[in-house]
Amino acid sequence: TDAPLGYVPTIIPNEGEGFFGSSVAVDGDVMVIGAPTYDGPTMNSVGAAYLYRRATSGEWIFRKLLVPTFESTGARVGASVAVSGDTVVVGAPGAITSQTCDSGWQNCTNIVRGGLAYVFKRDQGGPNNFGYLTELRASSVLSPLKDEDNFGASVAARDDGINLAIVAGMPGYDHDVDEDGTVACDTNTFTECNVGAAY
Repeated sequence: TDAPLGYVPTIIPNEGEGFFGSSVAVDGDVMVIGAPTYDGPTMNSVGAAYLYRRATSGEWIFRKLLVPTFESTGARVGASVAVSGDTVVVGAPGAITSQTCDSGWQNCTNIVRGGLAYVFKRDQGGPNNFGYLTELRASSVLSPLKDEDNFGASVAARDDGINLAIVAGMPGYDHDVDEDGTVACDTNTFTECNVGAAY
């Protein structure tokens, strides 16, 4: 039932601008295209990912926007995308995340552009419909999280119907590589800033 290979007319977003095409992922008859500067209803550069399904004619038909459950200015949702089987992952490296709060969720520290990744699953909200499932965030077990970590700058997924693996890159991550209790960012002999990590 696969459509024959051939020229497909250029895909143009249904609405607005947003650097549509900054990221693209395809698996079978599902395609996801990121638009990280897409403006939401109330905030700018929230970002979004466009979901398309391929018809038997070979034409890609727009189905829906994949967006998180809440808006965040500058989140850059769709800066990275991945699709595999029944799973779509959308990176938002500009999203604000929160550090661990004290008792009673007081004095929370917001991390600017700490980054998140959003997971959408097929049949969440209807047959053949990819709906929001959950968000992924970095762990601070190895080193404290900080501004500009950019978790979700890259994402990859593998869903074989039984097992699901998701990888998210975080290029701004600092790490105490030599385990001396400090992170060296201002010396010419050793640098532990922006070492990067993948979860």
